[in-house]
Amino acid sequence: MPKPLKKGVKSIAYKVWENGLSLEWYLSSWFLFMYLYQVFLIVAGILVPLTALSFFTWPFILAGIVMLKQNFRKWAGLVVLAALTYPVLLVVGQFLGK
Repeated sequence: MPKPLKKGVKSIAYKVWENGLSLEWYLSSWFLFMYLYQVFLIVAGILVPLTALSFFTWPFILAGIVMLKQNFRKWAGLVVLAALTYPVLLVVGQFLGK
């Protein structure tokens, strides 16, 4: 069980973790949904196929999520960095793919 944070912390992710559910499963399910939705948008023709460049962030996001319990600050930073790279690659792929 994680140690409690300062009074007033109300984020959904923290509440999930506080209630004993796995933060790793919570985060990975959101990222998986995001990638599946992107595949749907590519198949539907809304996004160009080159936007799949953003899939290169998945291994880094997953590795960071798996390692969260070892050193939360370090690995959460990696997850955030990879998550910030995702929309950049998405826009670059959309721009270059047209």
